[in-house]
Amino acid sequence: MPMRWSSTSAIRRPPVSGARKSCCRNEILQRMWQAHPAQRQILLGMRKAPGVVPPAAMSGIEWVVEAFGCSSQSLRDTAVLQDLFNSIIREMKLRPVGETQWHQFPGTGGITGLCLLAESQPRVPHFPEHGSLCLNLFCCVPRAEWDFETVLRQLFDADSVAVRRLQRPYESKLKLVAGD
Repeated sequence: MPMRWSSTSAIRRPPVSGARKSCCRNEILQRMWQAHPAQRQILLGMRKAPGVVPPAAMSGIEWVVEAFGCSSQSLRDTAVLQDLFNSIIREMKLRPVGETQWHQFPGTGGITGLCLLAESQPRVPHFPEHGSLCLNLFCCVPRAEWDFETVLRQLFDADSVAVRRLQRPYESKLKLVAGD
C-alpha cells in the first residue's frame, strides 16, 4: 500500500479510502463538538476574533423606479424602451437567457417589456396617457448602483424620478436569529 505524508505532522500514514476518510473526519469533528458544546465552535474564539467577519445573509436587490412627467411620444417608442433595457443589461452586466418581449397596447400605445435574465428580470410597464413609467428590476446577486434617474430624464424627458432600493433577504429573520 503506498504511503503518504500527513499535512499535520512528519508521520507517514496509509491513504484513507473515501468512506473511511469521511467517517474519520466526522468522528474527529464529533469529538471536537463534544469537547466544547457550550461554544458550539470547532475553532474556539474564531467567532469573536478581530478581523473575522461572519458571512452576511444572502439577499437580492430590487429597484422600484417611478418616472413622472415623461414625454408620451418617447413612452410609445419601442426603440427608446429597447435602448433603456439594453443599457441596463450592458452596464449592470446582466445575462439575458432569451429575447426581450414587448407588448404594445392598442389605443393608448403603451408598451410593456419583460426580459428574462439568468439572475434577475427587468420589466417596464408604463402609461403614455399619464406620462408615467414604472420600472422594476430584481437582481438575485448584489449589483452596483445604476443611475436610473439620469437615464430616465434623458430618454423620456421625465420631470421627476423616484428610485427605491429594496433589500430582499432569502431567509426569514427568525431563521437567521435561531441559527446563530
